Amino acid sequence: MGFTYHQDHKSPKGFNFKIAATFLLILSLGVIGLYYFISNQNNLKIVEYKTGPDEVKEIVLSDGTKVWLNSSSALLTVEPFKGDYREARLIGEGYFEVAHNPHKPFLVKTQGLTTKVLGTHFNLISFPKEAEQELSLYEGKVELIDDNNTKNNVVLNPGEQAYFNKQRSQFLIKRTELGQPAAWREGILSFYDEQLKHIILTLERRYKTRIIIKDEKIGNLRFTANFEEESLFKILQLLNEAHEFVFYETDNGIIIESL
Repeated sequence: MGFTYHQDHKSPKGFNFKIAATFLLILSLGVIGLYYFISNQNNLKIVEYKTGPDEVKEIVLSDGTKVWLNSSSALLTVEPFKGDYREARLIGEGYFEVAHNPHKPFLVKTQGLTTKVLGTHFNLISFPKEAEQELSLYEGKVELIDDNNTKNNVVLNPGEQAYFNKQRSQFLIKRTELGQPAAWREGILSFYDEQLKHIILTLERRYKTRIIIKDEKIGNLRFTANFEEESLFKILQLLNEAHEFVFYETDNGIIIESL
């Protein structure tokens, strides 16, 4: 069941969320991984871009590529781009509008995965604590390469989404209606045929609150919805109207379970 909901006024008082968990970016790991770029080269420097928990930032790289970083994310590059590739490392979520250059592919490195493009628009999600990475392609083509087995790769076309399981090194590709590219840039939470367990990860980052799903069946429920300026409590209420479940607040966060 899908729905779109918008709310112009502020959420009602009286429902106070406790921060049960905080998300920390360990940038040093990405920096170490980039040092090999600058060995024996002059005039190159590591550039670090990052966002806070409630921040979205637009970046223009030295080649003209535009990147929007979602909250609690970081991008590391060595600029200006030299050599055969343009390369960046992403921790978190970013929307990329890559400047076209057929002679110098653009590589986005995430945990165990390389995204290779020439010039295209895509959204990439790769948080260290999440089992899957997700890429949604809006324009052009991308090649996804498993860093542990370069023969394990897939090519995506516009309108396709890829999920990469980091532990099993498996790709899942699906065709979908992607809608507005990276609606989070405008403060909108947009989900299309998304499992609740994936939606919850987004809500945890947005509202800095731990949410626990106690029933796997509930976690596999799928939703299509847009939210703008709603409180976490209101969002859970609306999701509950589409598929019935129970949720309540505890000292350890919010619990969701079957009726």
